[in-house]
Amino acid sequence: MNEPFVFDQNHPAVFCVESPAAFCTLLTDLHELLESGAGKCGFYENNEPISAEKRLEWIADPFAVSLNQKKILNALYAQLEKQMWSEEYFQKTNEMLSILQGYLALLCDSTDYPLAFAEHPACSALFKACEIQPEPDHGTLLQRLDAYLQACREFLKKDVFFFVNLHAYLSANELSKLYKTAAYRKYHLFLLESHEPPALPGESRFVMDADLCQLNFGWQPAE
Repeated sequence: MNEPFVFDQNHPAVFCVESPAAFCTLLTDLHELLESGAGKCGFYENNEPISAEKRLEWIADPFAVSLNQKKILNALYAQLEKQMWSEEYFQKTNEMLSILQGYLALLCDSTDYPLAFAEHPACSALFKACEIQPEPDHGTLLQRLDAYLQACREFLKKDVFFFVNLHAYLSANELSKLYKTAAYRKYHLFLLESHEPPALPGESRFVMDADLCQLNFGWQPAE
């Protein structure tokens, strides 16, 4: 495939490769790109390359997504720490830390063994001790995926999401809902499929059969 595959947030991309060997090669190349920035694939916006590490998220197993991933929590804590020291919260933050340090001093003095504590504790440690985290969504798989995509967009600033064989997990109705949500929230969806699923309105679709012949290249008109 030499010509570029063009997709946008209004037309989720469905990339079907029915040759197992070619599908494996594609996944390997994309995974290398997303993990290390290397690989044979490339992504561009307005003819300018985009950073895979900063913009793209890889979801091979939709059941494995978690709002408590380290990268999400670290970004959340950094955002909260910035908020702590903003003009709005600066005074309250200092009052809270002063009270905490006074309490810790009393607590340490109550023991017979000399103790010490950090006068300026890491805010991230405080957030972790209080178990601050995105509120989990225990609903359907679609609801959990939606919550995960929102967290990635909010805390990691990612807006291009790759799924592997997502049609095997979600119904046509659920996929249509996901597509509408993605368009509303300005996500880019890229679905990699090992078999051609039934077409849905609005999809931008590329199909390569087991003989590596291109069968279709375009998008399905919305109803």
